[in-house]
Amino acid sequence: MGGAELMKTWGVQADAWREPLGLSAWVAAGPLAPVVAYGRVDLIDERPDAKDDLTRILRGALGMRLPLRPTDRPAPGRLSVVLEQRQRDAGVSSLAGAAAPSRASRVGLQLDMNLQGALATQPLDPNATRGP
Repeated sequence: MGGAELMKTWGVQADAWREPLGLSAWVAAGPLAPVVAYGRVDLIDERPDAKDDLTRILRGALGMRLPLRPTDRPAPGRLSVVLEQRQRDAGVSSLAGAAAPSRASRVGLQLDMNLQGALATQPLDPNATRGP
């Protein structure tokens, strides 16, 4: 499965002249696949009318579903190694006044859990017998 999205903004942080444009695309293994795998690409153009102002973000993950036993339902947990790389052109500064390209890489371990529960919708009968 996968998807794509496009975002256009008019005015950012009280600056009416900033009109960033963002594009994202992702692909992932289905919920019943035995492995966890996904990839995502984000491109952000801070000022479409200027040059050297792109931010590129690449993310990928590979891991396993928890518990490990095969089942016909999606597993409630996932453990995966996540890799991320961010690259900014010189026109995009994370610090005010800094005009230099930057690149940052990150490796992480991610644990996802899907917890479910139930709540009583009617008051419990105090006279009802309970199990041992």
